[in-house]
Amino acid sequence: MQFKTIGMCAFLFLVLPMMLFAGGGSCSTATAVIPDGRTLELDYVQPSPQGQPASVAWYQFNATANRSYSVEVHDDLDPDNGDFAVSFYAAPVNCSSPVASTNYTDTHLTEPAAGPHATRFSFVPTTSGAYYVSVQNNGSVGHYVTVAVTETTLYATNWSTYANLTVYFALQNTTSQCISYTLTLIPVGGSTQNTTSTGTVGTACATSVSEVGINTSSSGLNITSQAGVAILTHNGPPGAIQVSGISANFSTAPFSVVPIPTAPRGK
Repeated sequence: MQFKTIGMCAFLFLVLPMMLFAGGGSCSTATAVIPDGRTLELDYVQPSPQGQPASVAWYQFNATANRSYSVEVHDDLDPDNGDFAVSFYAAPVNCSSPVASTNYTDTHLTEPAAGPHATRFSFVPTTSGAYYVSVQNNGSVGHYVTVAVTETTLYATNWSTYANLTVYFALQNTTSQCISYTLTLIPVGGSTQNTTSTGTVGTACATSVSEVGINTSSSGLNITSQAGVAILTHNGPPGAIQVSGISANFSTAPFSVVPIPTAPRGK
């Protein structure tokens, strides 16, 4: 009975980690990650063989141009693990000779902080397609990694400037990092031309403000007799920007105020 127990322990500690290895060993065999916030957990990244190149696990996800995303990679069991080297590859990627990209914003220490040895970054793709992340284990022991990709785009519906309404959006930065944003109003009636507003918000920005207001009045975006939807992208971690919106006419009594629902995808 003792021999069976010892054998089972050997299986769990020596063989099972190899079975749990899910990250593809190359760009062309990368494991798919769904960019909706769900996590790929306890993925075993093998140790580097002595005298051989470091072991690398590859992950792939699809992203849409002009949306915003956050990518996070961290050790499940050892927050002090400094053996990982994480690289990012932007579409289009040639898997025969992938070239790493640094076109992203590091957010791993932005609250809520991911930890000193974790990797977390945000980006807004300019091209739709397959994006890749590689995790290189430079250590002599295997590690269990979590990989997550979250779309951070905020979606707003039912804004209108018909009937003398003016649209008002308020953007609040919930972090201490200066965050860049782009608000795009997409009309479905009254026009076929999108309107965008870009800027920064946060107390760490050159112009220190914790909240930004955007409106469609003549002194603002100057939009009349249109209605549609809106999207907001940013370079912060998930939840870094909170948005509220209304369509309102304050020149009448009583006031006309119509809330504009705003939320991330799936909420």
